[in-house]
Amino acid sequence: MNADISWVGGRAIDQRLERMRRSVYAFREESSWAVRCALVLSFAAFTGLCAQVSFPLPFTPVPVTGQVFAVLAASSVLGRWLGPASQAAYLALGAVGVPWFAPTAGAGPFTSGGWPALLGATGGYLLGFLVASAVIGRMLDRGLSERSFGANLLVLLGGVGLIYTIGTTQLAVLLDLPPATAVLYGAVPFLPGDILKAVLAAGLLGFALPRYRTEPATPASVRPRLRRADVVGVIAVLGAVWIVAGLVVAFAAAPPALASYYLLAATVCTAATFLALGVRRALDRRSWPVPGVARS
Repeated sequence: MNADISWVGGRAIDQRLERMRRSVYAFREESSWAVRCALVLSFAAFTGLCAQVSFPLPFTPVPVTGQVFAVLAASSVLGRWLGPASQAAYLALGAVGVPWFAPTAGAGPFTSGGWPALLGATGGYLLGFLVASAVIGRMLDRGLSERSFGANLLVLLGGVGLIYTIGTTQLAVLLDLPPATAVLYGAVPFLPGDILKAVLAAGLLGFALPRYRTEPATPASVRPRLRRADVVGVIAVLGAVWIVAGLVVAFAAAPPALASYYLLAATVCTAATFLALGVRRALDRRSWPVPGVARS
């Protein structure tokens, strides 16, 4: 009897949480233009705020910033239209003088703005934010009924790859670098941190957004759980991070500072990722089972 009560109570809680998530989704889709503009400007400001979390590296002109996480969050929460609109607003307002681009080395926060930043060596990353947010938002919206951790992570990592592709291309062209050198200095140092950001964002998506556009056919709207395949996928991604670490250490042209930084970043990324998976697993266990309903 007590187990049945726990099952029924757990199902009611899951259904209530799912209705709350769908109400947030409906608010995004059905709100007035004034509200949509407010959402767009809010996430543009969030991106600008994350850009101020900036750490220059001595071996590359590209700083470490929090912008990628803001882009992943904006495109995931706002979707295929408002997500890229928020990044377009971020770029447009920054180009006309709002000082919310990542500050240059030695400068204080909120000191970088203007159109030259878009045309400079690191401007490709800014343009990549716009492209990545459009692709991520569209793919996540289309796959709303398949919101698993692994699927979310794959889409987010694809968006990160787009940012790297556009950013390193402009970096190579403007600094006249060979493609391999541009990747070494413009993508490799940031790989562990951006993978960690994608893992955190993918984990949050399962709790922040609905799994269904409408009421599902089954009576219980259990949120997608962390599956064994998801964990295996994350371990495979981390394995790739450490393979790159070996290549960086073995690459004769890589400066010692880059190799040391990458090894440190890879270690922190691995530890934090397993910690995040453990927290997500613990949260999953707090969701009670529902009799007769298959789990995700």
